[in-house]
Amino acid sequence: MTAERGPVIKLTDAFTDGTTIFVNVRSDKYKRAMKGDAIALAGVIAHEAWHVTHGFAEAPAYLEQLRVLRVLGATKSDIRAVERAAAQSRR
Repeated sequence: MTAERGPVIKLTDAFTDGTTIFVNVRSDKYKRAMKGDAIALAGVIAHEAWHVTHGFAEAPAYLEQLRVLRVLGATKSDIRAVERAAAQSRR
């Protein structure tokens, strides 16, 4: 939806159609990356890349995102946020 037609729906940080990864340029992670802190966005892209390569199962995609965040030295708060999202996806 666009602002002209009604409320704007908050999109995720990124998503995939199975072949292409689309990044939401209005997301906080994208904005942080544009300021030089790209770790959280790298994790999101790793998550979506897992989907492109392996399919749409969420649990292993979150594991890949967490692996990348830890390797790159993400903040504890970024890691906790992904852990919470992963737990919610299992509900």
